[in-house]
Amino acid sequence: MADLREAAQQALAALEIGYDSAQAEAAQFHAAMAGYRPERHAAMDADVAKIAAAITALKDALAEQEDIAQNLQSRLDAALLLEERRQEIAQPRHETEQEPVAWRYKGMIGSPWSLSDDGYYASCKRDKGYIVENLYTHPPRREWQSLTDREAKDTAYEVDANGGSVVEFARAIEAKLKEKNNG
Repeated sequence: MADLREAAQQALAALEIGYDSAQAEAAQFHAAMAGYRPERHAAMDADVAKIAAAITALKDALAEQEDIAQNLQSRLDAALLLEERRQEIAQPRHETEQEPVAWRYKGMIGSPWSLSDDGYYASCKRDKGYIVENLYTHPPRREWQSLTDREAKDTAYEVDANGGSVVEFARAIEAKLKEKNNG
């Protein structure tokens, strides 16, 4: 792509030189031949206008390609950053499972809850068909859930379809992760 861009810039430089020459030649002809050969006057003016239009079109195309390249680079940078964050998040945590400090149990729907601090007693109740729940000093920690590749791609397509920026893309990924892990 760099070779094509360089060739387009060289063509633009040549067109600008040709435009200056064509404009100078047309001005000389108009001054020397005023009132004579009107078709030649019009043809020279048309040639100058064509060269000017080609210059404008080439400049616009070069600018558009630059915008596309910057946009792609921004998206690539964002994707690399998100991949780094995903890998950081995916690292296994070495936290020990919290042990229950007590248990509550009840025999039938509508019966009151009873408490026990004896794990063996609670397991016996569970074996007899009682509803038994573990009680912790803090709620057990859930393991972090990353987005699947499909979820990440879907989010990227949603943001891109709405003409979203890199920041909007990052915010959308952040919202999806919060929803998945805290929702």
